[in-house]
Amino acid sequence: MLADRIRFQVGLAGLTGLELGEIDVEELARIADNLLLTTRFDSYYTQQSREEARTIVYEGYLSAVTGEEIDLSALPFPDAVDFMPLGEVARELPFSEDWDRDAHEDFTMAMADIRYAMGIFRMVFWAGWMGVAVLLVLLLLIWMKKPAVFMNITGGMLIADGVMALLFALFCRLGGARLMYLAHWGNWGIPARYADTIRTVTASLLHPLARISLITGVLVLVGGVTLLILAPIVRKKEAAKEQAAA
Repeated sequence: MLADRIRFQVGLAGLTGLELGEIDVEELARIADNLLLTTRFDSYYTQQSREEARTIVYEGYLSAVTGEEIDLSALPFPDAVDFMPLGEVARELPFSEDWDRDAHEDFTMAMADIRYAMGIFRMVFWAGWMGVAVLLVLLLLIWMKKPAVFMNITGGMLIADGVMALLFALFCRLGGARLMYLAHWGNWGIPARYADTIRTVTASLLHPLARISLITGVLVLVGGVTLLILAPIVRKKEAAKEQAAA
């Protein structure tokens, strides 16, 4: 995850593909320091291992600029994991009774953009249901006048909905959570320790949705094709009734 963030920041700054002599060392160090600050990197190490860890991260930035593979394998294991007391660990656990207020505020800030996105989604959701209600009324009127036309329109819409559901299922199966992580978390400035958790939660939500969308898409697609097949038959019956009435 740290290597991904390094590559993302280097690419965002337009420093990819430079030679060693072309690198603005001060600018690169500023970018690296910003990452270390936002991830609270120093808080995970004691004084003895902190400088070693920072040096390895700086070398990772140089590798990203020159297009080489980022090697963080020599990064020391965080001292905070070895020496953090159990009570301190509990302070870092979200939604626990001992959750630290500073950590709570960080998490709240990290979720602010997500709440904003969910607010927009909620408005689109209810607007969509209002559109569905209007559409159903129009379809009812068409059904009362021209059943065959109703079946053609409804069948076409069901096929389109079925294809969209199958595409969504495919997106989830191909790793939608990872794509969203690479595209958005860095731009939103979410701390690294929360970004990975949110990505995991997103993946756990998308996998069941993929199965539901797959089953729903297949059923809706079959229903749409069936209506399109039956529409000509109904049309012939309508024509026969019109001739009989004439």
